[in-house]
Amino acid sequence: MAVDEIEEPLTAEGVPEMARIKSLWREFLDKVNAKNRALHGVLKDTHPKSCETGTLVLACLGPFHREQVEKPENKKLIEALLEETTGLKLNLVPVLAEEKKTGIVSPPGGGVLKPMGRAKTDLREMGKQEPFVEAVVKLFNGKVVDVKRTRPNNGS
Repeated sequence: MAVDEIEEPLTAEGVPEMARIKSLWREFLDKVNAKNRALHGVLKDTHPKSCETGTLVLACLGPFHREQVEKPENKKLIEALLEETTGLKLNLVPVLAEEKKTGIVSPPGGGVLKPMGRAKTDLREMGKQEPFVEAVVKLFNGKVVDVKRTRPNNGS
């Protein structure tokens, strides 16, 4: 007698829907990657936080991640792929993951990221000098918060 796969039920906070979502999360991410690689990159830094009455709360690493998930086209794709993967029709609510009150965040690989502080150079001027950076900032509706050069800028 051969058995292809045995799936044991997982418990996630006593909510069977949440257990199902968590157990299929990797498969869901693979489906997102096949449709939208950029969105997949964003969702790798998120995780299902809670699920109640057809609403899935998704904890996002930072404001950028939440903004990307909130975009109507992304939210629609995520909800459709979640339903396809889990069989559950869910309304997605992205929230920011909780951070320590110190303002210092530990990145996944260890170490410490310091809170954003003052910039030593005129970042707007830097954007004008670097057209690629300016284009990326506009594309993601972002802002430059720090500049680190790998090669010295010799006035050129």
